[in-house]
Amino acid sequence: MGIASFVLGLLSIFFMAPLFVPLAIIFGLFGLKDSMGLSIAGMICAVIGFFTSPILLGLVGLAAAVGAAS
Repeated sequence: MGIASFVLGLLSIFFMAPLFVPLAIIFGLFGLKDSMGLSIAGMICAVIGFFTSPILLGLVGLAAAVGAAS
């Protein structure tokens, strides 16, 4: 699980972050029992992928704008 989290986290930095970021975090959380180092590295890469994705940042910004308007 830790290896999968790390690979998906790396992929989220360069390709299709909306798909790979949640998967990397999920695999990272499940992998904390087995391989803690790779799981944490995968979740860190997923966070980097989140902040480099304009689509995900737009969704978060849109959610904040809608919440503030109501």
